[in-house]
Amino acid sequence: MKTVDQDLIFRMPRLAQYAQVVAVAAVYLASYQSVLLPLVGEWLEHENFSYGIVIPLIFLYLIWQEREVFEDPSIVPSYWGALSLFGAVLIGIIGSVVGEPFVSRVSFVLAMGALFHLFFGWRCVRRLAFPLSYLFLMVPPPYVIVKEVSYHLRMFDAYAASNLLQAVGIPNYRDAYFLHLPNITLEVADVCSGIASLFAMLALGTIYVYYLPARKTAKLVVLSSLVVFPMIANLFRIFLVGASVYYYGPIMLGSFFHHFTGTFTFLLSVGMLGLLGEHCRRRYPEETVPARVKTYPHTLNRQKGWRSYPFVIAMAVLASAMVLSNGIVLSSAEMLESDIDEISRTLGPYQEAADEWSEHYSDSNAEKSLLRLYATPVGPPIETFVGYLSGQLGNKRLNSPKLVFPNGWEYAAMEPVEIQMPGGKSIGAIWLVIKKGDLKRAVLYWYQVPGKSFASDLRNRVELFVSLLLHRRTYSAVVRLATPIRESEDAVQVKEKLAAFSAYLYPELIRVLP
Repeated sequence: MKTVDQDLIFRMPRLAQYAQVVAVAAVYLASYQSVLLPLVGEWLEHENFSYGIVIPLIFLYLIWQEREVFEDPSIVPSYWGALSLFGAVLIGIIGSVVGEPFVSRVSFVLAMGALFHLFFGWRCVRRLAFPLSYLFLMVPPPYVIVKEVSYHLRMFDAYAASNLLQAVGIPNYRDAYFLHLPNITLEVADVCSGIASLFAMLALGTIYVYYLPARKTAKLVVLSSLVVFPMIANLFRIFLVGASVYYYGPIMLGSFFHHFTGTFTFLLSVGMLGLLGEHCRRRYPEETVPARVKTYPHTLNRQKGWRSYPFVIAMAVLASAMVLSNGIVLSSAEMLESDIDEISRTLGPYQEAADEWSEHYSDSNAEKSLLRLYATPVGPPIETFVGYLSGQLGNKRLNSPKLVFPNGWEYAAMEPVEIQMPGGKSIGAIWLVIKKGDLKRAVLYWYQVPGKSFASDLRNRVELFVSLLLHRRTYSAVVRLATPIRESEDAVQVKEKLAAFSAYLYPELIRVLP
């Protein structure tokens, strides 16, 4: 029989632990407030990532299922967790500075694991490896990756659907992701790529595979199907749309398997996943292992009591992260030696042309910009855009011409190129073909930082971050050239035309940009 005093001795450490959890959780969420609010908004606004809202709930359920680990008396704090936490918040600060939400969101998950490491040690982290790893799935991939995956899915679906339609006797002609049927032209648009159901299947199907009572090899097969089944389901839907439109007319575009794009594909994928999982469960059942009975002296866990050092370390690191992420400032803006508008209106054989161009490219983040048409007496004009920003910090940065297009335009092809400039110098650029219906344009773009020219979006972020660390400045420019592709021209001719024009433009850029 315990006395009242003894009961208080046992109860106070437990209350102290609860108070620590609440305090650390409050500071942790406050530190990542600028990350969490946009993340939740992305879940609610974008169909592709709507599954993310249930992942934290599943994570809490998984932790509850493994709650016995916290009763293990061998689970003790690890001060190596302080290093883990410091590394996690440092990654978050870098993501905040360069304006990359994906990096900041990954930091949020890493910091969660680091707190477990700090308070409960590496053995606990190993036991909770799956729940902690699963939490990464709530982070949407970077937009550039989503766009790239979506593009390749659209091209694959259009190619495969075209072959399937021809195999059943339906004539069609494929141009990129457009299917030209005798009575209509169908576009495999972004929303038709099946990427929404693919991401949802990966996030939610992983839990199904984790709990599937089958052998590991069978689980790997089911896991791989999380990618394959959404692609098959979406291809089947596109085939049905194409066949029904051919036989019954455009009215079939209002059919349920076209209107409910993501829902139809996801439900069909879930059905195939369930059939495969049930087959593996029956054919390759999990080998039974006798359950280990774990008994931990309850008093030992309570006597671990007040974890003061991990608590102080966690609070100090998280609070410092808040101060640092909000306290980084740039030096004064770098003024242009000449205004961008002073770029010559005559570049070799090219003269400034009258504005007969529709749907211009623009970048609202640019402090100074040039938008001008150049043309020769023959041939279509070249739209020239140069945007400059003196301080790129957080979400304020120049847009990528690979991700941002005039209204209704999307890219249909992309490749890196090397362009020869005067004086034997070569620079890296990106060559794009963008489409809107039957219209096509060729685009060439690159970034300019002091003394360097390159096309990679990732390198642009890295260069800006290095410049911030060394010189406390983050100014750069983006150069984008575009011209129509006429039916009489091929891609090689247009590419050579833009490359030749850029050689006339480049010396002017060097003159006016820092």
